[in-house]
Amino acid sequence: MSGFSYNFSVPNMNVNINSSNSFDKKGANNKTEDNPVRIPYSDKWVVMQNALVYSISDLSLEERRMILYLSPIVRKEVEKNPNQQVFTIKIADYAKEYNIKNKDIYAYVKKFSKSLKKKSFVLWAFEDNHKYEQDIQWAYQADYKDYEGRVDIHLPPKVIEMLTVFDQKNIYTKYEKRLLINLNSHALILLELIASFESQRNRQKEFTIEYLREKFGCTENYKKISDFNRYVLYKSSKDLAENTHYIVDFDFQAKSGGRKITHVVIKVKYKVNEKMKEKIRTGDEEHGLAKLEYEIVIEQAEKYIEKRGVTDKQHKRNIIKKAIRERWGLDDQQGKQETENEKHQQRLEQERQKEEQKQKEEQAQKEQAQKELLECEEKFLSMNEAMQNVILDSIENGLEGSFRKAFAEERKTNKKIYADVMYSAKFKELMKNIG
Repeated sequence: MSGFSYNFSVPNMNVNINSSNSFDKKGANNKTEDNPVRIPYSDKWVVMQNALVYSISDLSLEERRMILYLSPIVRKEVEKNPNQQVFTIKIADYAKEYNIKNKDIYAYVKKFSKSLKKKSFVLWAFEDNHKYEQDIQWAYQADYKDYEGRVDIHLPPKVIEMLTVFDQKNIYTKYEKRLLINLNSHALILLELIASFESQRNRQKEFTIEYLREKFGCTENYKKISDFNRYVLYKSSKDLAENTHYIVDFDFQAKSGGRKITHVVIKVKYKVNEKMKEKIRTGDEEHGLAKLEYEIVIEQAEKYIEKRGVTDKQHKRNIIKKAIRERWGLDDQQGKQETENEKHQQRLEQERQKEEQKQKEEQAQKEQAQKELLECEEKFLSMNEAMQNVILDSIENGLEGSFRKAFAEERKTNKKIYADVMYSAKFKELMKNIG
């Protein structure tokens, strides 16, 4: 299955995640640094500390979008006034950003801005694989200005810090706002996770199953790993592939010495084609190159410099400028990526066909079972009462304990108890054995 492969090796990977020193073992306090480092980013970027990216919260899609929409607003306002705690969302701009066609957009935004007050998040301790104890509130207050077309959100100091303070002590993640516009809630979570490690050389990161279940809000459902992959991870990766330049794969691993899956390595690749080049500009804007394109060009230039034995700094700079101008290596890379993309799409289509075939087979089995039950029922109803009781007695005698008692009680009032899913298989078996 694409996106679902078992690998029982035990790689030596460090999964500890650096976070702010202002977090203690019980959670996060409300103290902020005296002289925080605030790195400026343009309005097109969503930027937040990794501790917030990896936090656990039960936000709805609309609430999550609202927090992410606030990201550049908070940076801009705090840059002007470091003590700012109230941030304004203009309803018309918000609707345009997310392409919301809801006629009652004002009531829509009002509803979800106010619901943020009731929501909180907790940080995750990767070294011990558990949640911190303390909840952190997302918002203190939401003031809706009916006649001004805006809502004012009051944020706690800790949330503001995690949306504005970025340095070596406060490792952070950034990605473009427009990437999240068409994503569902789970795909949006996956986007943030891969954005947090995509700058690493191997573009992959390991997470425990426990963490991912908490992160995606699936601690009580999709108990089977195969279901969790199919309906959450794989489905999210498919949504990302359709709406962004990311291709995500999952490597499921067992590390407890048995066959139980305990960890997942999330791996990310990029799609590169002419359409996506125009759609995503996440790299060196000065040279008009997307992030991956710029990396490819520089890699080609460095290989050329090494091969030629160039040592002069000015000569090196000239070679790099020439490589950027002539876009070294991009044509070959594009061909490879397009081939890989085509294979990925073929795998997605095969998975879709398999799932469709499985559903057809399950439906056919249900219809066949229902048909057999109706035939047996018709035969049963044609019998006299004494013979019917013999059949029902046989079903009852084959049960034990509380099941037998429940059948006996229900049999008194339910004339079609034989059709119950708990007893229908035995009923059909008995009826087929009657000549």
